[in-house]
Amino acid sequence: MKPLPETLEARIGLRVDQLDTPALVVDLDAMERNIARMADFARKHGMLWRPHAKMHKSAEIALLLQRAGAVGACVQKTAEA
Repeated sequence: MKPLPETLEARIGLRVDQLDTPALVVDLDAMERNIARMADFARKHGMLWRPHAKMHKSAEIALLLQRAGAVGACVQKTAEA
């Protein structure tokens, strides 16, 4: 994963009530573990994996999913693409 900008790095470890909202808050260890599990499952079952971006709405997370083996991202509206 590429390094975070200093402005984001400074926010790591803050309590949730100290964050400006809206903010995407991610448990990186859990997210990376879940991405790896889903990618392994898709590979083992010969599935093309195209996760929906509805939940995260983040280009960075969509790229992480694709680097792990997803064949793209599914979106509801063209503007989300």
